[in-house]
Amino acid sequence: MKCDIDNIQFQINSLENENTKNRELKIQKEKKIINKSSQLDLNKNKNNGYLDKHKTKDEANYVPYSMKDYQNIKDKKQKLSGSLGPNIGSDEWVDKKAKQIKMAEFGNQIKNINKNNVNVDAEK
Repeated sequence: MKCDIDNIQFQINSLENENTKNRELKIQKEKKIINKSSQLDLNKNKNNGYLDKHKTKDEANYVPYSMKDYQNIKDKKQKLSGSLGPNIGSDEWVDKKAKQIKMAEFGNQIKNINKNNVNVDAEK
């Protein structure tokens, strides 16, 4: 009986030792995780991403425009915007215009012929 009790106590002690070792390992792992996360937090504070690349309003170097400056800029843009218009008077433009006129006249002649043909067919 005494041997059985001793064996049981030995097993209990060995289980307790294993549990304490497991707890210690878990604690060490948690400490490592905490250290890594704190290092990541420090790295995040060093690199702000967008803010590091771009200046804030306080650091921006600009002079605000006055109303006169705005109107001058606006007038210049309005003068420059839009197309230059057709190149009236060139040989190419004259040829294209003559072609358009001939096409319109031909279309009108065909329309009149078709009207007359329809009228003649309707009378029959």
